[in-house]
Amino acid sequence: DDDGHLHLSSGITRSDSILNLLYASPVWTLAKQLIGKDKTSRPQRGQVALVPPQLHLAARKLDSKIPGNAWHIDGHSTTKHSPFTLLVGITLSAANVPNSGNFCVFPGSHHKILPLVREQALAGQD
Repeated sequence: DDDGHLHLSSGITRSDSILNLLYASPVWTLAKQLIGKDKTSRPQRGQVALVPPQLHLAARKLDSKIPGNAWHIDGHSTTKHSPFTLLVGITLSAANVPNSGNFCVFPGSHHKILPLVREQALAGQD
């Protein structure tokens, strides 16, 4: 559109091309091994999040801080906890410069986040 946003057909998330990124690769087998074969359900759609690499931006330094409001937990809203156990991300293009992609992991962050989520759950807050 005029704002530079790409709008996709709603059927693409259920297409074989998208689902086979998971099922026609070793990723689905690995996910079942990680979670447990009998504890997984076969997803019927994928999420397509297109953000082209922004090569004109300087890469964030590996030791730089990300502002407290510049991150989120996928599937976790302000009113409800995540409805899924595992999120699989499959990149379609290379991020050739450190910290220039669309996915970031904060090693060890689960040690800080889990007690907060557990506290909310015990308090009856979904």
